[in-house]
Amino acid sequence: MTSFLSAVTGNPFSTPVGSKIEQATDGSLASENWALNMEICDLINETEDGPKDAIKAIRKRLQQAVGKNYTIVMFTLTVLETCVKNCGKRFHVLVCNKEFVNELVRLIGPKNGPPQAVQEKVLYLIQSWVDAFHRHPDLRGVVEVYTELKAKGVEFPMTDLDSMAPIHTPKKSVPAKAEVDPAVLSRSPGNGEPTLSLPTIPSLTPEQLTKLRSDLDILQTNMAVFGEMLNEMTPGNEHPSDIQLFNMHKESDFDEMAKWLGEGSMPSLGGPEPESLTSSEFERFLAERAAAAEALPASASPGGNQSQSRKTKKDPHDSSLYAL
Repeated sequence: MTSFLSAVTGNPFSTPVGSKIEQATDGSLASENWALNMEICDLINETEDGPKDAIKAIRKRLQQAVGKNYTIVMFTLTVLETCVKNCGKRFHVLVCNKEFVNELVRLIGPKNGPPQAVQEKVLYLIQSWVDAFHRHPDLRGVVEVYTELKAKGVEFPMTDLDSMAPIHTPKKSVPAKAEVDPAVLSRSPGNGEPTLSLPTIPSLTPEQLTKLRSDLDILQTNMAVFGEMLNEMTPGNEHPSDIQLFNMHKESDFDEMAKWLGEGSMPSLGGPEPESLTSSEFERFLAERAAAAEALPASASPGGNQSQSRKTKKDPHDSSLYAL
């Protein structure tokens, strides 16, 4: 019924996966809803029209929010990234389509005045898809767009291929019960030796491990984008849209990471350990940024002269940066 309604009304959010995407990209959310994001991936993988309906909803969401609400844009890009990492080739073919990738490029065109974080996010996604899919002939649309942008002088962010989570679709499976030699777990009390008690080690299903890797990789991506954005900001002269995205990252990524680290429950995935940052250093940094934000002129607005609010070495809104 919902698919028929979508065909009649042309509303991409009336499909099951489209409705979930609309909820997951609601601008009023305090942070990403990861449970909902993974549910979207399941719908894409398990339904015939899932990939097509998801792409339609993502395109519509970006078209609605570009130039108006970049919090929604960032949520939508995160949903897109999560789906690429957790869905199969049916979805990858649609994402790597040259027309769709060009729509993402137009999203960060100078006329839309996107914040630095959005520009970096889109370019990072294109770069990561090229790295993952360049050997697949039917997924080379993204490679063609990437090559064209490089020829125009567009600079892409550096990617650490060793730390990136692999892009693949996890297969659902029931984890087998661990087989342990009873002799290892205990000793017979009859021989006078004490009983050996081993600590209980929590086990994760393949789906949980895949989700955790995806979440950590997306967090790492957001941190890299966040760092690039800070490098382009001058205290006291920040663009209001950058301040908005800064606050969004502060309340979502850092809080989530602090919760994980505080619980001490994050399993080791064999990757490199992140550099430590003390809470006092981070709080001092936030206080300095907050004070700088309060010092912004009252007349500052997203539609104002943005070139004056950036470092002179690189204006992210300059058409020479993204000659699209």
